[in-house]
Amino acid sequence: FQLGMAMGHQFVVFDDVRDIGIKNFDDNMRDYLDGHHEIILERRSRDPVTKYFPLGIIISSNNLSFPEALMIGIKCINLIPQQSFYRACKDYFE
Repeated sequence: FQLGMAMGHQFVVFDDVRDIGIKNFDDNMRDYLDGHHEIILERRSRDPVTKYFPLGIIISSNNLSFPEALMIGIKCINLIPQQSFYRACKDYFE
């Protein structure tokens, strides 16, 4: 993940995340992502820009557990499959 890619966007999406790197996640990086410290954002062939990282973060994963320090700024939404939705899709595609 390159922070410069997030310039001009409101959200960053991390799709299908595994917990391999989360266990070793540095708390300092959390402060940067939450907007507590300034970050130097760079794009190719442009001057670096220093600003706070004001983005929302969306993470999709299966059974991902976060360290307690990270849970301060995280709201979890558990999506549960519904049988009625499954049946409707099955009937539609048959």
